[in-house]
Amino acid sequence: MMRPIRYPKNWEDLSLTTIAERLQAIDQELQQTTDRELVLKNYGFENENHYKELNASVKREDLQPVDGISLEIWVQAFVSSLKNEDINQALRITKKDRAGWEKINQEWSTRMATDSSMIILGAYTKAMGDTVSSAVKTNPSETISFEKYVEIKIAIDVLNAQGKDRQEILNYFGIAILQWLDTTIFWKKEIRENKEKYEALYEQYEEQYKMKYEAGDSNADIIF
Repeated sequence: MMRPIRYPKNWEDLSLTTIAERLQAIDQELQQTTDRELVLKNYGFENENHYKELNASVKREDLQPVDGISLEIWVQAFVSSLKNEDINQALRITKKDRAGWEKINQEWSTRMATDSSMIILGAYTKAMGDTVSSAVKTNPSETISFEKYVEIKIAIDVLNAQGKDRQEILNYFGIAILQWLDTTIFWKKEIRENKEKYEALYEQYEEQYKMKYEAGDSNADIIF
């Protein structure tokens, strides 16, 4: 029997999509570090095996999309149609016809019934009890603007090279490491999808904040 997934602390309520995005970002960081143990510990993993275990879990075949519909989208569509007693809600969300939706719904329902890790049931249960609209959930840009994101990124790059600890740098900005991870994922995606809007701005802010942080401890407002 498959064991329930052991999530890092504060990861329990995340969607599979968010977890996969985090793991991808962490993997990129691991490729650039000489201290994998410290990086994994910072993100809440017990050890390398814990990290590999979660990676393997979210990549399971039975958690992959059905006809392009992920677990999260299926749950959203199913719960919406159930609460509103209207199958058209599911058709609208999935952009499928009735036959397409019934096939998808049957497959995910079967998977949920046989999922001993409880991932699918957990996502379903959370959605059923979630009264907060996804439209009003916190967006990283509401707490960390694009300019602030670039500043923090440059500060980390420059001060890391000077021997400063990244966690110490994030503490200076009042940001938790997982908040920074999600913010980085968000803004990198925004830059990819809106190059004309952000590339020139990024270069402008990059130059501005490199000058500031390369001065190091000579800046009175930078205290470590």
